Amino acid sequence: MLGIRWDDFVSNAEVLERTGSVKIEILIEKSQLRWLGHVRRMNECELPKIALYGELARGCLNSGGQKKRYKDHVRALLEKIGILANWEQLANDRVQWRKRVSAH
Repeated sequence: MLGIRWDDFVSNAEVLERTGSVKIEILIEKSQLRWLGHVRRMNECELPKIALYGELARGCLNSGGQKKRYKDHVRALLEKIGILANWEQLANDRVQWRKRVSAH
């Protein structure tokens, strides 16, 4: 497609740059953020919103450290793009949320 052969030593980053594509990680992060905004705007009785905001009534801690929850991953992603403090307010406005997520 770009005239690159298997025996050419071209990095993945170089191929992405030549094609004008973005990394798959960025596409996944944007998709996750769009979904998060969608869940935020859902009714309180919707299952995805209950799961996102819910807490376990009781349980025990695993020995050897905790596994990262979806909430932890989302929090890190929101910190990365700098909107952790006001993300819920921003997500309530779909147009502004999509602009902010697209700028990431």
